[in-house]
Amino acid sequence: MLTGQPRRRPIGAAFLPCALTLGMAACDDHKPTPTAPSDPGLPTFDHTASHLVVNSVADPGTGGCTPEECTLREAITAANQDPDPSEISFARKFTAAIRLDAASGQLAITEDLSITGPKGGIVIQRTSGSPEFRIFDISKDLGTATVRFTQLTIRGGQSLTRGGGIRNVETLTLANSVVSDNAAATSGGGILNAGDLTLVNSTVSGNSASISGGGIEGFAGTITLLNSTISGNQVTGTSGAGGGGIRSQDQLILIGSTVSGNSSSVAGGGISNFGEFGENSTTVTNSTVSGNSAGTVGGGIYTGNSDPSTNSFLTLLNSTVVGNSAVSQGGGINQDVNSLAAFTSLTNSLLALNVAPNAPDVFATFTGSGPGDARFNLIGVGDGATGVTHGVDGNKVGTTNAPINPNVGPLASNGGPTQTHALKPGSPALDAASTPASPSTDQRGLLRPQGSASDIGSYERQVRGGS
Repeated sequence: MLTGQPRRRPIGAAFLPCALTLGMAACDDHKPTPTAPSDPGLPTFDHTASHLVVNSVADPGTGGCTPEECTLREAITAANQDPDPSEISFARKFTAAIRLDAASGQLAITEDLSITGPKGGIVIQRTSGSPEFRIFDISKDLGTATVRFTQLTIRGGQSLTRGGGIRNVETLTLANSVVSDNAAATSGGGILNAGDLTLVNSTVSGNSASISGGGIEGFAGTITLLNSTISGNQVTGTSGAGGGGIRSQDQLILIGSTVSGNSSSVAGGGISNFGEFGENSTTVTNSTVSGNSAGTVGGGIYTGNSDPSTNSFLTLLNSTVVGNSAVSQGGGINQDVNSLAAFTSLTNSLLALNVAPNAPDVFATFTGSGPGDARFNLIGVGDGATGVTHGVDGNKVGTTNAPINPNVGPLASNGGPTQTHALKPGSPALDAASTPASPSTDQRGLLRPQGSASDIGSYERQVRGGS
């Protein structure tokens, strides 16, 4: 049973980060070059904190954090005893990995805390061959704790239940950090979230779970990804809601991020936006979903709700869904057929070159207006998409017999913090989006538009100076 009180927020623009509602350039000034967008609306940390310095890789240590000897566990224990915010940093030239003692187990954080690794980062991992335990457990009995990790790599955690690397029921930010090679017996191989989780310039990779959320499981609360990568995670079991990369039951927001190379034995190879405890929503802006695979439906994204009367929203804006696959249906996106109140909205987005026997690029019903509309999109094969028509509302829609080739390059580092699919010369996505509906920059931070109008998808082809 999860403890703590997960916080829910109303769905609406007033609650979304600045970059999603106003465009990246409205949050900061940007030059027309493919550089990373600035951090939009990052949570701040109160630096009126007590400052603890880790100078030993030992675990657990001798019992107290002193200038002569202070381990990470000792520093966290001291911070938990201080009701005021605390900071933990590392001694100069501290580079060795911290291997946690099997007998001591997970590191529990119960108060406001910021942990900042050295310039080159620091690895915190479970000792190989040790009994199963997660790396961090973040939970405060009363009230809310604010926690921030910077330049940390969290590796090798294993949970017999949920959250192999991290279990969070508070407010957690990961900046310039990595969560990799963790595993959970049920859900949340890398991270289990039931609070508010923000990832900035971070990577979640190589994690696994048996039921759902190979990389991240959003049990409740809001997950926000800014300029981050979710890759190579997997769900291995043959039952459950899937989500090889991410499974969200509440609110998920992706901005400038890439979800690639994840897999699920069931649904949602990349993302499973599937709720069980109330309304759920996923908003994908200036992001790429590529090369994910599902054993059933929704190779890239699976969306719906177990309660057919409960709203479920999936919204894509200037995003690219390419090269995903599903064994049955919806290689790119699959809207659950039993979720009668599921709404999929596509604007300025590119869905093509996905693979499935039925509805290779998208299986969804579009309403034509409001939630569930589709405007200015390129859909390579629209068979399986109801309510979207070639030549209407700016949409370009192909068929099985006459597919539209988007003419994109492979997933690659094309500038900016995350990988993208570049648009090649002559692509039908060029200058075909609605400029007023587009964010001010593309996934890499390049100013839009570069031509007569914005380009469809997450990548804006640069007119001057190459792509």
